[in-house]
Amino acid sequence: MSALHLIHEVEQGNLSVLKSEPWLKFLFLNDSTENLNMDNFDRVGARTKNAVFDYVKKTLQVLEKIKITLTPREYKIVEQVLSWSEVAKCGNRATRSQWRKKGYNLRIHNLGSAQIYKEYANGNKEELICTLIRTHGYLGQIIRGESKMHENVTIYEYVKKHNIDFNMKHVLQALNQCIIEAISETLYQRIQPKLEEKIELILQGKFKEMEPEVRLKGLRSKAIANGEDFTKEWNQLTKAHPELKAKMIAILDQNNLWYVEAATSSYRLEHLLKLLIIADIQENSKVKDISFIDVMNTIYYDYQGKKRVNVYKARIIEHLLDSIPMEQLLKKNHENNLQLSNEHLEIKVVIEDDIARICFVFSKMAEALIEFCMASEGQGSIYDKAIIMLYDLFGLRRDAYDRFNNEDHYLEQMNQSIGFKEILLNYVAGERIVDIGPGGGALMDRLEERYPDKQILGIDISENVIEELTHKKNREHKKWEVYQGNALNLKELFGKDPVDTIILSSIVHELFSYIEFDGKRYNYETLKTAFRSMFEVLNVGGRICIRDGVMTEPKDMVRQIRFKNVEDRQILDDYCHDFKGREVRYTELAKDLVSMKVNDAMEFLYTYTWGKDSYSHEIEEQFGYYTPTEYVELFKELFGEKIRIVEIKHYLQEGYAENLLPKVDFMDEEGKNVQLPDSTLILVIEKVAE
Repeated sequence: MSALHLIHEVEQGNLSVLKSEPWLKFLFLNDSTENLNMDNFDRVGARTKNAVFDYVKKTLQVLEKIKITLTPREYKIVEQVLSWSEVAKCGNRATRSQWRKKGYNLRIHNLGSAQIYKEYANGNKEELICTLIRTHGYLGQIIRGESKMHENVTIYEYVKKHNIDFNMKHVLQALNQCIIEAISETLYQRIQPKLEEKIELILQGKFKEMEPEVRLKGLRSKAIANGEDFTKEWNQLTKAHPELKAKMIAILDQNNLWYVEAATSSYRLEHLLKLLIIADIQENSKVKDISFIDVMNTIYYDYQGKKRVNVYKARIIEHLLDSIPMEQLLKKNHENNLQLSNEHLEIKVVIEDDIARICFVFSKMAEALIEFCMASEGQGSIYDKAIIMLYDLFGLRRDAYDRFNNEDHYLEQMNQSIGFKEILLNYVAGERIVDIGPGGGALMDRLEERYPDKQILGIDISENVIEELTHKKNREHKKWEVYQGNALNLKELFGKDPVDTIILSSIVHELFSYIEFDGKRYNYETLKTAFRSMFEVLNVGGRICIRDGVMTEPKDMVRQIRFKNVEDRQILDDYCHDFKGREVRYTELAKDLVSMKVNDAMEFLYTYTWGKDSYSHEIEEQFGYYTPTEYVELFKELFGEKIRIVEIKHYLQEGYAENLLPKVDFMDEEGKNVQLPDSTLILVIEKVAE
């Protein structure tokens, strides 16, 4: 009976087969989730006790698909290897405890599974099967940069030693196809040529190791796919630290690495190199395997049913790694005072089962606060207060543009609104165009498409946004450039090379709401300083193009809001308490009915419309701050006759009415339904003189 048929028997409830098939019993009676690669799951909670069982079943299904390409002897070899290769990840707690007492290596499952096979294989123990279990998966790890070619020497030695009656090349190709295609058929197709190349080298006895940058590049494949410029960063680091390359050669030549890509693809290359050096220092050449499994399990959590990087822990870890000087790590004689911790986080290297595991150990206070931040996501001011505590506890930079919670979702939202922002492309002048606060980069993409010969530049105050945009640029081969900079001091970037168009799409209200000027947010002097900064770097004939929120004229108009769900009145009460931009008031006319000044109503409604997940961000932003007339008066006050108004118009943006009117009735003082207040202003000014 085939291994796959035995699995089907167990799934149908015939557990009697477990008595005669130890490998199947260990897979089935599994209450361990150790050593599972998070890259294989969309949700953290998807790591069930049957995950390994299901994976082995998939490998055997692939084997059945390719069975026709193998001889019966080759098929049987691959089937046995697949059946036993994952057992060290399984077994119930009592069994695993016995295995540990016997010294079986359960953390390096290749070795542990081979040891278990030798004990339990019912007298059918073959040196070949044991060799292939011990080395299975190493070819994929070599391509990823995790393993050394020399780990496969035993395969070459077996072929040389024995007069084999099968084609080892066929066996290795089939084995690796099953292992990899069970995870992803696309992945197998992508790396198949490299696998075949490595198999040829092994069977020829050629085991030259890769250069460190080649192996590291394999470890960074996900980061590179996400836009990391590996070559540039590696060259910068080795130029700044000439001894770094030799150090990496020494570490990589000695060690196999486990779970590196899944654990560190969201970190910068410099952070990965520091962790490798720390592991090497701490384990002091006692072992030949370094595992990042604890790092991997630290970095992920479930958010809204999806696996996400735990950005709270990631930033805190990055902060500690940034504080450790590379120069100190690279010293030949390390002093005892190498600081690998702070009050709330420690980097430890634990040696167990002949493997060095890198661990991040958070204090109880830090763990509790991080859990509180995760639990309060989408809870408005509670979440914001939790984040402030997190900033203070770890001494992180307080940058309101670095959205801890769901930053990738925020950038995605920014990109989704591009259809409303494209109108600004009609007002572009000159050759050098600057997008202030480019968000997810969608507007720069549109600018590049329409004006391929112009120079497109993006400026953002957030280091994290710039890093993400740089990755997007590399990933998608964009021509535009991005720089970290402050809109209140553009002369620092463009003082010697003025620009022709400055675009501010949904960013002026963020400058007003987040940037502290003279120690105060929601400060009109912030906007005056920003516009002076822009005018200063603008060529004559250049333009400032604004698309943003607008207040309604006359400002003393009163409007009524009737909530179709009376419970939503509480959202208005919360809003009036939480919003700090200005005082927002209402008069209660009934439990479901209030009256407000039109711009207070506008301010509330255009936060209310985004829903609870966006509330914690939107409550921080004052969307309306000038009427159209006040905007014109401001620019005349600042620049007098040096400008001309090219365009000024305002309107209700599409989507607001469709989203709000099912929730509220919007009425005048007499209770008659009226149009919602205008949401959006388009203002374009042109510099006509210095």
